[in-house]
Amino acid sequence: MSLHDVQHQLEAAILEDRYDPELWLVYADLLLQQGDPRGEIVSAYASKRPTTLLQVRYEPLLMGRFADELAPYAWFSWRMGFWKAASVSLRRATPESPSAAEIVTTLLEHPSARFLRSLTIEHPEDWVDVFERLQKAQARPSLWSLHLIGRPDRAAPTLGDVRALLGPVFPNAQRMVVVMA
Repeated sequence: MSLHDVQHQLEAAILEDRYDPELWLVYADLLLQQGDPRGEIVSAYASKRPTTLLQVRYEPLLMGRFADELAPYAWFSWRMGFWKAASVSLRRATPESPSAAEIVTTLLEHPSARFLRSLTIEHPEDWVDVFERLQKAQARPSLWSLHLIGRPDRAAPTLGDVRALLGPVFPNAQRMVVVMA
């Protein structure tokens, strides 16, 4: 069995039981073998050791473009060295701001999103572009909750549209919410 296969099996096991510290410790060892500093963070989390200094040290790796140019548009909560929840907001966007579709695509492609459980997208300028990008994204079986918040003065997707278009991308989503506010 290849290292890649082992990694996929471990990730699937973690998705089934994300609170099992033994699974996370084995995963941490695998990440460390691959030279991924997340292994050190996962090990610290699973062993209930402080992680703040590690997160600061590895911020460029953990955050990517969200450490600087995309920071004003996204917020994250963490678990085991990965993003647990992410929120993308263009409420204060300017004409020079990146599109919601670009931000969401960058977010979902980032390794820190591997175990993302919740995603909120707020006030995109173009839902169609966001949905097209999401449909092209790799399936995210970890995602449990998707919230879409739009402006009441703009056309918005219906919940039926969201489920039909994004169900294959987020096959385990238990909660999909569309709000116009």
